Amino acid sequence: MHQLSNDPSFYVQNACVTDPSLAPKKMSTLYVLLPVTHEHRNVNWDAEKACFRSLALRQLEKIGIADVEHRIHYEKVITPADWRTEYALHKGSTFSMATIWDRCSTCGRTTALRILTASTWSAAVRIPAAACR
Repeated sequence: MHQLSNDPSFYVQNACVTDPSLAPKKMSTLYVLLPVTHEHRNVNWDAEKACFRSLALRQLEKIGIADVEHRIHYEKVITPADWRTEYALHKGSTFSMATIWDRCSTCGRTTALRILTASTWSAAVRIPAAACR
């Protein structure tokens, strides 16, 4: 546990397909997410960041998205270390669970709404996970 995979799963979004205003004409946007462990002594992000970025590009080739690197005009790579320092997320974990209790009124009665958030938002879909009971 707490190590980087040589063949990680990944999520790719190309938002300008449905909203062309998100990229200049004849260009595109790609959001690529590779789940990784939270900060741990087994992973030194200063040493691994560039290698894992290259691995992400190779993963894209597996689904037919090739020659991406030379077409990149802007990129931002965010590691767990960045999540910790820039966004104050404990151990850089964007998927840690926090429970928030709120009160809401449903059908004339008050119920408790438990909102489970992944340190605020799910990185993949940008919406909070919620469960009512």
